Amino acid sequence: MRAHIPGLSLVQMAQLERMATTMDAGRTLDGMAPPGWESSAQHLQQDAEIQNPHALAWWLRRRGFVPLTPGNERAFEAAATEAKQYLRHSPLPPEYAAAARGEHWAQAQLLQATAPLYLERRS
Repeated sequence: MRAHIPGLSLVQMAQLERMATTMDAGRTLDGMAPPGWESSAQHLQQDAEIQNPHALAWWLRRRGFVPLTPGNERAFEAAATEAKQYLRHSPLPPEYAAAARGEHWAQAQLLQATAPLYLERRS
């Protein structure tokens, strides 16, 4: 463990440590897409305008779009175009980039927000 940096909490120190280990010559390692969106993220990587395709895949999933599958290429392309236009005017929230980096807290937050919640009723 590194020496404590004054002014930073232990959580911030851990986050800096994680960022330092995930950086490879100035580039982040390949990200994590939401479950079922791996091929969609690979498809989004081919677009030069998209800086973080894995974070965009999390964003699309949260907005209710469906992943790329054979037969819905046009709908997926339309969704990606709509997302790019929307995100030109407002930045992607940080939890999407965190989920793409593989941070479990962000993935759990985004998956929980879109998954239906079933409560068990006890009598």
